[in-house]
Parts: sequence; C-alpha cells; structure tokens
Amino acid sequence: MQAKCNELETRLNSIQLHSSIKQRDKEDLSSDYQAQIKDLKTRLEQVQLTNKQMQEYVNFLKNSYVTYFNDGSLNSFDSLSSNNYLNSQNNFF
Repeated sequence: MQAKCNELETRLNSIQLHSSIKQRDKEDLSSDYQAQIKDLKTRLEQVQLTNKQMQEYVNFLKNSYVTYFNDGSLNSFDSLSSNNYLNSQNNFF
C-alpha cells in the first residue's frame, strides 16, 4: 500500500511539474503575441497616417495645378471615390 502511495505521489509531482512548465510556455507565448499585436497596431497607425498625408499632398498638387494652369480637367476627378477606395482597403484589416 505504501509503495502504491509513493508511486502515485511521484506521478502527481511529475504531472504538476509538467503542468507548471506548460503554463509558463503558455504565458510566454501570450506575451509574445501581445507584443506582436502591439507592434502591428503601431505600424498600421503609421501607415494610415502616411496614407492620409499622401492624400493631402495629392490634393494640394491637384489644387496647385488647377490654380496655376486654370485647368478644370482635374475637377472631374472625384476625390471622394478615391477616399472610398482607400477606406475600403483599410476595412480589410
């Protein structure tokens, strides 16, 4: 009976050790994933800001062209449609 009890205690200790190792591995993976998510969010925000700045610069160039050359051909370009396209691309994420 005592031998069986010792064997069960040994198995229990082994299982507890295995469980604690798996728990640490899980926590490490979770921490790594959280860091990756934070990094991706930061990069997405930077890309969105750059995208907005580029849109503003293109609008500035269009307005400058129209003003300088008195050419209304660029007025037919619907900036809202380009914004809708870019917003639909952002919705992909």
